Amino acid sequence: MRQGDPLYKFGTAQQKKEILEPCAQGKKLGCFGLTEPDHGSDSLDPSKQIFHPQGNYGRPNCVAKIDGNKVVLNGQKSAWVSNGPIADVCVLYSAADRGNGPDPENGVVMLVPMNAKGVSRGKFIDKLGQRPLPQGEIFFDNVELSADHIIAGPEEFQRAVYAIHCEANAQMGAIWTGSARASFEI
Repeated sequence: MRQGDPLYKFGTAQQKKEILEPCAQGKKLGCFGLTEPDHGSDSLDPSKQIFHPQGNYGRPNCVAKIDGNKVVLNGQKSAWVSNGPIADVCVLYSAADRGNGPDPENGVVMLVPMNAKGVSRGKFIDKLGQRPLPQGEIFFDNVELSADHIIAGPEEFQRAVYAIHCEANAQMGAIWTGSARASFEI
């Protein structure tokens, strides 16, 4: 996991010690669970500013039900979760349900151990490029975790999403601009 990750920016000292240090030492591998089948990674478009006016906005595919000191996860993340099929831990972005139904605008970012009961993984995507970075779906079936797995709660969720989108989009732009330039030169 990179320094700009939400865990680095929003996590507690204990979360950083348990996850960032082993990742930096190569002892753990992480993934981001953000994109969902029904709406991609546009989890912060509740006002539908980027959505077509005649469209039907997708429901949250993954919901974290928060009940006191317990969080129960249900749903899935899309087939292109990088490292999803092999990761030890997932930094999961999810709609939150605090008793009034799912709220994608005020979700949670959580650390989810990929060996937790109820976590399963889909098959690897057969890709043309970036093969060393396996991608696949992640499913959550009544995965029960303590609330101390939350990195960014509903009040910080929008900042956490913007933080990762800014970094990831800039990196993807640089990577694929470089790839296109190299292809052109060849």
